Amino acid sequence: MTKKLVNAILATCLLFGSLYLPAFAAEANGAQPAAVKPPVKKSAENYFLEGTRCLQQKKIACATLALANISSLSPYAKLLKGSIAWSESRVDESLLLLLPLQSEKLLIIDAKISLHQHLAKAFASLGDTQQALWHLMQAEAAVISAEQEAKVSHIENTHQEIWALLSNQSQNQLITMRGDNTDNEFQGWIDLSLAAKNQDAATSIASWLTYYPDHNARALAKNLALQSNANASKISPVTQGSIALILPITDEANITQAEAFQQGLQAALTKHGLNNEIKTYISANNLEAIIEQYAQAKSEGATYFIALQLSDDDTPADMASYLDAHHILSIGLPLKHEATRMAKFAASHAMQHLLIINTDSEAAQAMTTSFRAAWQAELGASDQNDQISAITLPDGVTAEELNLFDLKAQVAAIGHDMVVLTMSASDVRTIRPHLNISTPTLAFSDVNDTSSSDTTLNALRFVDIPFLLPTNNVAFTAYKDASANLNSNELLRWFALGVDALQLLAASKQANNSEVIINGLTGELTLDQAGHINRQLSMARFTFNGIKLEQ
Repeated sequence: MTKKLVNAILATCLLFGSLYLPAFAAEANGAQPAAVKPPVKKSAENYFLEGTRCLQQKKIACATLALANISSLSPYAKLLKGSIAWSESRVDESLLLLLPLQSEKLLIIDAKISLHQHLAKAFASLGDTQQALWHLMQAEAAVISAEQEAKVSHIENTHQEIWALLSNQSQNQLITMRGDNTDNEFQGWIDLSLAAKNQDAATSIASWLTYYPDHNARALAKNLALQSNANASKISPVTQGSIALILPITDEANITQAEAFQQGLQAALTKHGLNNEIKTYISANNLEAIIEQYAQAKSEGATYFIALQLSDDDTPADMASYLDAHHILSIGLPLKHEATRMAKFAASHAMQHLLIINTDSEAAQAMTTSFRAAWQAELGASDQNDQISAITLPDGVTAEELNLFDLKAQVAAIGHDMVVLTMSASDVRTIRPHLNISTPTLAFSDVNDTSSSDTTLNALRFVDIPFLLPTNNVAFTAYKDASANLNSNELLRWFALGVDALQLLAASKQANNSEVIINGLTGELTLDQAGHINRQLSMARFTFNGIKLEQ
């Protein structure tokens, strides 16, 4: 009975359910299908940022995948492709892709930073430090709108990259870069690097901070000054030990020059409270004699060694190699330093056609040769195209003997925009009044052997050591009294060189293969990584009111 009842109920349910199937089918056929969401397409900027993060993790494949999602016409595709090329050491391809993007004005901040950072790396790899430095500065400028935390971090990293680039440049390279770029921020970086190379870096950096009150590198400069002060407190100028002074004497004049040098060296020792003994070793001017005197000095316990170059002849290669190998300070007052400063002065004032007026004396011909070589080096020219003409007069010519009309006619017949007098001071005083005062005229330091009130020399420019020119340098004051007994500017130059020799000795022991700049009595001295000395002298001009410094 129960089984029959259950079967009846099931049959009823199936009957009535079947009646509704068409209705349900109609309703189902009329329903809208569920919406399928399409994949989200990222912007070119986001794909670029994604690719950049991949490159930072050195995942080239990941970056390439991000690049595939950016339209090839987009600047972000070119930027990411250029970045990938750089990561794969394809520098030329990287530059071809990245350089045109500098004109894109609508790049996002991160893209501008990446662009200039990669350009900086590319130019640095090609040895173009100036362009690399410029692009790092542009990367720094691009971060102005970035978040504050990222901004500070980026600036610090960029400053370290800039400083690493500048630290590897020599003084000459830095000066050349400075002259090629007039941007104040750029020149500030160069000047900071030059200041940090100075032996008295703390003072030089303090001057830099005064001159560049708004420069972006001020925080770095302050840290450099603190480091310099800490290092200076640990270093004494020289340790105990005698100083061997090797003197290659070739004529009688060398004796008084050597005595003036020794007097200056002793004055510097006294000023610094040092008791190092100076021992002199007279030598012939050849390698064998110098080796003999060096061996004797070393056997007598000398700690420091100076070979004074009293002759203007270039040091022979074998002698220079021996002096370098044995850490012997080789120092002198070569004409080439004066000639180089004069040539740079002429070039910086856009002089192109020079007229040399000299005499037939040996000294005048040496000046002429030295200046011509310096001028050719400055221009990268040869004897055939150095744009130099010359007029040679008899040595010791007097106003009575000189046919002034012939000289004036000769000078007028030669096209020139500057005159260079390579002759003795007495000959300069004879010739100078008969030259056109409006034509710029240069002379070697020999001309500065007379009173600055000598009106015959008015408007004549010349090169000389800072110690003999008007200056506010208080460091020079202490040496004026110590040199009062010397009766000529020539001897005062050798005295000043003796003073500078002590700083050079100290710098040579402390340099650690780095370049050092010294503001010396004889000029701005650069001790390079090889231990060689370069000197930049000062330019001055005679006026009716005395000697005035030239810029």
